[in-house]
Amino acid sequence: MPETGAKLTVYAYSILWASFSGTNQLLAALALLTAALWVYFVLGIRGKIAWLILVPALFLWLTVTSALVLWLVFIMPYLPLLYQLGAGTIIIISLILDFMLIGLFISAFRRK
Repeated sequence: MPETGAKLTVYAYSILWASFSGTNQLLAALALLTAALWVYFVLGIRGKIAWLILVPALFLWLTVTSALVLWLVFIMPYLPLLYQLGAGTIIIISLILDFMLIGLFISAFRRK
């Protein structure tokens, strides 16, 4: 526990790294979901084999999305305002695009 009156130093790279690495993993999850759609619809692979790509894709998407949401809820409120505006904006935009793309994934999966 810091002493009374002690300042906590937060470096910008430690904050920005979380936002950029989280959005990078989110992009990887969305690419894996796209590959799962390709395997399912273009290659026509159905049944248990299709689950070999779909389960890891959904797991990666779920863990990355929940980690970014938890970062917004539990870490961002305690950051300085400039860090909130920078990293928070990156993550919020990424999550908005994420939910739009997962909606497209679900609608494409239901279409056939």
